[in-house]
Amino acid sequence: MNKSLPASGQIACARCFSSCGASIQFDQTKRTEGDWRITANPMAWGNVTPEIMVLGFSKGPTQAGALVSTPHNEIAYKGGRHNVGKILAHVGLIAGDDPANLSLAVSQAISDTQGRFHFGSLIRCTVERYESGSSVWKGSGGGMLDKFVATPFGREVAGNCADQFLAALPSVTKLVVMFGFGTALNYVRESFKLYERVRKGSWKWLNDVSYTDGKIIVVHVEHFASQGPLINQWRGVDGHSRGRYGRMAQESVALATGKPQFRGTTPTAIPATANKMKEVKPMTAKTAAPAANAVTETLLKAFRNANYMETKNIVYVAGFKSKAGQVVYIVKQTSKLNRINVMVHPDFSPEMLRGVDGVDSVSDGHVFHSNLTGYPKRFNGGETPMAHGWQLTFNTLQNLNKFLKAFSVQTL
Repeated sequence: MNKSLPASGQIACARCFSSCGASIQFDQTKRTEGDWRITANPMAWGNVTPEIMVLGFSKGPTQAGALVSTPHNEIAYKGGRHNVGKILAHVGLIAGDDPANLSLAVSQAISDTQGRFHFGSLIRCTVERYESGSSVWKGSGGGMLDKFVATPFGREVAGNCADQFLAALPSVTKLVVMFGFGTALNYVRESFKLYERVRKGSWKWLNDVSYTDGKIIVVHVEHFASQGPLINQWRGVDGHSRGRYGRMAQESVALATGKPQFRGTTPTAIPATANKMKEVKPMTAKTAAPAANAVTETLLKAFRNANYMETKNIVYVAGFKSKAGQVVYIVKQTSKLNRINVMVHPDFSPEMLRGVDGVDSVSDGHVFHSNLTGYPKRFNGGETPMAHGWQLTFNTLQNLNKFLKAFSVQTL
């Protein structure tokens, strides 16, 4: 089993090309299956025993087209290093105080063989898809990520790469940052299945874009080649709803690196209001109700019966995702059958929430709770920002069931 990652340079790997003969030529040998093909040109950059891996999907046309004429350390993320810097700075992994130096910071990290990072791609070889309309092979475009790994050929190639380079990582490696979400987060879900298949252990979701086996945390971030305003929206510029994925990434990166709070370029926290809002205190052994298990299981069953997908279940809260993609939390530590407390995203208006069928009451202000993974944070009089949302109360299980049915189609 590998205890170190490939050294910076070309990688001697031909696992996917056994059908192409004994002589595999770097950047020349190709394998085609249907509308997809891969080119044998696996590469690596950075440290062989890093704290952090940063992975694209595959070398795009800008990078692949530079293999012959460009020095090795200038190939990775060629043409996109400023955006890579913006993204890594947003999650607190490189200094982002001076935007003009972001490209330089990324270039230094890529060439540093003793630094924190290893750079590469999930598919180390170049992946291309044949476009019949233009009769050309393209290494980029909409749906590339999730569509490839959803095909038998893609699953084979991705499985080989993951088994070779991700199944056994150095003990110091704690975080894998992956560029890209795919269509409707399909790439995130397919990647989760891939890690689950090649790395033995108990995998669980931390939030919509992050998952862990208890040894490493995998975090998906916006793709550095995303077009238009997507990167700035992911960074939360102008309060765009896509910023929730950026906030989720910040939280998971902080968890993986042991940082007490996010220290990136554009903090999502806002100043505390004059009146301190209600804060839910963590449950301790002294405050835990010994008879809560049966009640809790009844409440969780209500969510499951309403076809909500469980995303989190710890001693304090359980999280569930609706059909429309909204994550709601049942506050296990304070809920009873005659007073059920549920948390929803703070971007919903309290007026709208009061009108949803089944809701008995909505909190007067935002309620703060450290376990609301993925919800935005703000200061609440303490030294660090805390996740917050609206607390809804239901006086009966029947009312909760009404709410779950009505809320399942709500979107921000």
